[in-house]
Amino acid sequence: MACLNLFEGCFCLEIAGPVSVLLHQKAIYAIILPVQKTMYDIRQVTGVCSVLHETNQETKMKLLKLTLVMILSLAMLTGCGGGGGSSNPAAPAYDQLLQNDYPAVYNSYVEMQSALENNTTDITTRMASFSSYIATPFYDLKGDSNRTSLLDTTKSRLERYEVKAWTLVPFNHVKVDDNTVKVHTRMVISVELKPGETSGNPGTYYFGDTSKNEPAIVFTWVKENDNKWRIQSGLPY
Repeated sequence: MACLNLFEGCFCLEIAGPVSVLLHQKAIYAIILPVQKTMYDIRQVTGVCSVLHETNQETKMKLLKLTLVMILSLAMLTGCGGGGGSSNPAAPAYDQLLQNDYPAVYNSYVEMQSALENNTTDITTRMASFSSYIATPFYDLKGDSNRTSLLDTTKSRLERYEVKAWTLVPFNHVKVDDNTVKVHTRMVISVELKPGETSGNPGTYYFGDTSKNEPAIVFTWVKENDNKWRIQSGLPY
């Protein structure tokens, strides 16, 4: 069980192992030696394979050494084995279909991010903007109605932290009904303590990209009685 800390909170997820195989299986080559006396089968796990015929033993050994070097290079580039490294450097792309199907929801992500990242604007204005995208009621990840808790916690963080980044990327969506849509979201938060503040957990936190074994984030957006779309659940805090 691995645990990711979001400031004072904690998200947990189970990681099946070995992790390196799960994270990098598209970049790992399996070598099956020998297939025949004069044949090597070098097979990429994606299913694409090429068969090389060799008759000279020295050439075979050179090929084997070259292949091993390639594997080690791929492992180093992708972060496989040894600590650190990104398993998948390509972040999820913005869901352009969401922009077409639900432009108000799509634009809300941009406006929320702008409010949360704008350190030069007073906190009251930032919170007013942020709260305008939160439904009533709002349900936390446990299913409890906790809109006030969400807003109080967010305000406290804006007071204590300088926000370097609060990226919100909608990358996939599923329509539930005419008034409800679930949006898979990538969230990256990077903060540092303001001068004079001593308590907290500054740093950079990543959520939502399951290809990197990050906790999934799915915002449930609902169209309320005033015909405005707001987040009803799925926003961690």
